[in-house]
Amino acid sequence: MRLFLAVDPGAGLKSRLAALPSRLESQDWDLRWTPPENLHLTLHFLGETPENLLVDLHHDLAALASAQRPFDLKVSGLGVFPSWEDPRVLWVGVEDRAGKLEGLFRASLKVLNAYRLFKLREDFQQPHLTLARVGRLGAAWDPRRALAIAGQGGDLGILRVDEFYLMKSELSPAGARYEVVEKFSLAH
Repeated sequence: MRLFLAVDPGAGLKSRLAALPSRLESQDWDLRWTPPENLHLTLHFLGETPENLLVDLHHDLAALASAQRPFDLKVSGLGVFPSWEDPRVLWVGVEDRAGKLEGLFRASLKVLNAYRLFKLREDFQQPHLTLARVGRLGAAWDPRRALAIAGQGGDLGILRVDEFYLMKSELSPAGARYEVVEKFSLAH
């Protein structure tokens, strides 16, 4: 199974993010939008994982979740990877000023590294929700104009982190399909 750990942004935030395409389509780029039901904040991509590990993974991740307290993140600002001159991914940012998300990232990294099966990134990168993949840039692509539109991204709401998910990803020509394998609620 192809697995990853993620935080779901919730229905309210997903609907606000789904309203962004109308503002961003005016740019000279081909965007393949992430379906709202697929929006998530990835903590770790585990990749191919043997099914016989699921019981142990469930136990260890449940213990991790019970030791964490819920927290809020501010969702605001648009960005791209790798650069505005050659964008490939359009994303909305997540602010972690209190370091709570990074704490969850580090704690889950420690749990997952104990399995010695996963090649996980060790550095805590820009937390984000992927809005779209960029296909092609048109001849009139102007990164300065795109940056001006991105600057209007503004405050998009609060992402309440009171649970995280072990998700399964299935790839197909129609795109990725995600399925919840396990839900882990943080201690209240």
